[in-house]
Amino acid sequence: MLRILTAVTALAPTAVRAEALALAAMLSGPHAAPRLLERHGGIAFDDTGRELRFGPLSRASRTRLAVGF
Repeated sequence: MLRILTAVTALAPTAVRAEALALAAMLSGPHAAPRLLERHGGIAFDDTGRELRFGPLSRASRTRLAVGF
């Protein structure tokens, strides 16, 4: 069954490029998004809530970020 991407975040050298990559990946769908996001990295979520990681972000991180207010 074809899934729909509901959110995409892309990494790129500039914010404009990252926004363009994220939009292109979102519009291209889950089958073409990996080709667009693989070079710089990105994270996408499909309509089932599954997280899809690409490029440098595909490696599991062992670091936890602490957020304080």
